[in-house]
Amino acid sequence: MVQFDEVLGNENFLPEMNPLEAQRQIDQLKHFGLKDIGTSKWMKQREVVNMLNIQAHQNAALNQDEYIAQGIISSQKVEVLIKELITVEIWKNKVTPLIKEELTSASKQSIKPYLIYYHEATLVNLLECVMYHKDAIIYCEESILIELVDYCQRKFNVLIHNKKLQERHDQKDILKLSDEEIWQDQIREIEFNCCMYSLTIFRFITDNLKEISPSVVHRILEKHDSPIALVYIIENSPFKKKEKSGFKKYNGNIWETVSFDEYLKVTQYEAQVWLAINNLLVDPETRNKYEYTTFRRETVIGLKKYLTDVLIDQIPVLVDLLRNVENLQIMNLPVVSKNILMVEAVAEFSEAILNGTDFEKIAQEHLLTICNTEDDEARREEIMSMAKMFGNMLDLMGENADYEQLKL
Repeated sequence: MVQFDEVLGNENFLPEMNPLEAQRQIDQLKHFGLKDIGTSKWMKQREVVNMLNIQAHQNAALNQDEYIAQGIISSQKVEVLIKELITVEIWKNKVTPLIKEELTSASKQSIKPYLIYYHEATLVNLLECVMYHKDAIIYCEESILIELVDYCQRKFNVLIHNKKLQERHDQKDILKLSDEEIWQDQIREIEFNCCMYSLTIFRFITDNLKEISPSVVHRILEKHDSPIALVYIIENSPFKKKEKSGFKKYNGNIWETVSFDEYLKVTQYEAQVWLAINNLLVDPETRNKYEYTTFRRETVIGLKKYLTDVLIDQIPVLVDLLRNVENLQIMNLPVVSKNILMVEAVAEFSEAILNGTDFEKIAQEHLLTICNTEDDEARREEIMSMAKMFGNMLDLMGENADYEQLKL
């Protein structure tokens, strides 16, 4: 079983791409269809996106000129990245179940299946950096922003309903694990990372509720009922876990064993959830649009036990959320619906793929392009690509940088 933990952007690398080279690569970014996933051109762009992601996070962490993020925004490539994200997610959900055994078998000899899965995490991680900038959100086409909101909500649902997402086999037992067990551990790790990054992206979207389309706000509040989903995530606390080895927190893409006192402190992704809830339930832009039912009120009131002095000391803006939650306890529910007629927006891009694609045909084609480990030319190309990437990484390794800073 091939194993490789590729860079997500929080590793210790020095800059590689100068602004001119970065912009040249950004200008060439394009959207590939489902059938193109795993082809040589797709894999080359995957490498570019990975390096852009590394550089973007370094720029942000070191408070340098964020020319990667700004270049992506000014070149109108945010929508390309979102389309690529949705496409690879659909591939993962619709195509891979049809060739699951073949992918697992291919992963013993080739890293390509893993890299395709990993590309989703790279794209979300890059968008996590780019969407910090207000212009990336307010100038994003409405239908594409809806795709991103829907994607985040799907990841929320995974965090809420997939209780085994945090489970991993002990690395001490790696030699005892089957190829299938190793493969599933890797897939769960990638999925969990995607879920975490989506929390940050969603928080950035809620930071700009006054600037985005009313139909997007309506989708967040009514179609998805995102405030309730976020409450469930706080209750489940997927960013923390207790194991025989001690208390663990998810920070900077890794699980760290911490003391009990440290365990009580807010993690960076937990903070993003709280800030998103605060934006949705306290900001006047949405507070007056969110119609409380008995269920919604009781669920939100359940937050009160988590809004402790310790939490508010770490995130002071939550004092207003606590006040709102306390007011809910004495509030009379509205008798008449406040909802106004709203034409529901549609996720046109993903709907077109889902309704217009022969997934069986795509799966059979990918048996040859992705799962075929006997193609000598493809193997040579993959080896050369990996050698180049490892060479770049060795050239880039430098002093340790602090990547745990959180943009609040």
